[in-house]
Amino acid sequence: MREKLAVLVVLVTITGAVFGALEYFARAADVAEWEDRMEVQYEQLAQRLERKILQDDIRAIAQRLWQLEDRYGNEPLVNWPQRDRDEYRKLTEERKTLEWELQR
Repeated sequence: MREKLAVLVVLVTITGAVFGALEYFARAADVAEWEDRMEVQYEQLAQRLERKILQDDIRAIAQRLWQLEDRYGNEPLVNWPQRDRDEYRKLTEERKTLEWELQR
């Protein structure tokens, strides 16, 4: 009788250990899957943030270009002061570069 009880206790213990291990590894797999999804979402969020920053920079440059254009109206660029011509050209090139980066 004691031997049967001992065998029954051992079988229940082994069964519990097996189910516990399966539950543990199932949770570990769920966590790994969740981590993969979070990593993808993080990458998407980082890309959206980068695009937003580029768009804001382009908008700020466009605003400065409009200020310069408003200041000199229809006057040709060659008649602008050298400092403003240089700034205008630099900002135009920078805007082209940022727009190119945004298109990638």
